[in-house]
Amino acid sequence: MTHRVVAIARHPDGRMRFQTRGDTNNSPGLQWVRPEQVRGVLWYAVPGLGHVSGLLTGDQRERGVQVVAVLLLGYAGVMFVSAYRRRRASA
Repeated sequence: MTHRVVAIARHPDGRMRFQTRGDTNNSPGLQWVRPEQVRGVLWYAVPGLGHVSGLLTGDQRERGVQVVAVLLLGYAGVMFVSAYRRRRASA
């Protein structure tokens, strides 16, 4: 299950706590989470992508992921070929 931190607060004794919300929930959880309960770390963020995802059906999201994957693989292929050609030209 994936949850996101939606609020950060401190206990009166100074300890941090987090309020989370599941990706499929509209409201945050009732229980606050301690830092030692958090396992994930944010690697990158694409602002607004969640809103776009919410507008699409499951099939549309799946097709979109497939299209992006093919485009990224194509881009990687172009980069490898151009690096290969540059290396051969300089040899």
